[in-house]
Amino acid sequence: MRLALAVRVRTDSEMWPGRRKYLCALLGLAISCAPLICAAEDTPAVAAPAISIDKTAVNNGGEIVVSGRAPAGKPVFIEVWSEKAVRASFFDGAKDQKTGVVPYKLYLSDRIPSHYRIYVPADKADMLKKAKAEGGRWSYSRWLNETGAAAAYSAPGGIAIDAYQSSLVASIIGSRGPKLASLNAQETRARSMQLVKARFRSVDALLSPSVQMSPDGSFTAKVRIPAGAAPGK
Repeated sequence: MRLALAVRVRTDSEMWPGRRKYLCALLGLAISCAPLICAAEDTPAVAAPAISIDKTAVNNGGEIVVSGRAPAGKPVFIEVWSEKAVRASFFDGAKDQKTGVVPYKLYLSDRIPSHYRIYVPADKADMLKKAKAEGGRWSYSRWLNETGAAAAYSAPGGIAIDAYQSSLVASIIGSRGPKLASLNAQETRARSMQLVKARFRSVDALLSPSVQMSPDGSFTAKVRIPAGAAPGK
């Protein structure tokens, strides 16, 4: 299974007044280890975080140790995803709290990464316990925002998603209903989070509080790829 891994380092007004940016060093596991820094053109030049990994391939699961150094005091998020894709669906049948209307919309995509997880700083562990206490109704988007991992959510955020206007009767008989217009970028990102949660379900599968941070900015994390991870079917 070919993987990609991106390390994102949060910077904020403490470094650049009035800004909140994320530096990104991208490693293509089993491909190369060339860093790529992603930052706006109008931001001051800042070196990409130094990153190393202890292996560049895994076979039917395994552990990859990611370590490096970021600006001191800045949290680090590691996004890991498979290049293989699988299908997921999400049916929006919940009543809108503002309008009282049930949307009855079906969202489908066959571009969900077959493995996906964001590793967050270890001090977010208690926060994620609260997410798990919500049971199956936990909100992925909420806890991405609460942990600060929302800006690390990237790989699935722009996938192709098909939307269909269903109905109560159609949902009972399994009909998709007519296809709707393409989603805009903002809605695509929001719906992709629902699809990712529908595919992987649990907090532990999607968010792991295992990035160990030191005061000097050095960090390490054990990225665990489960045995038998979906190969992309």
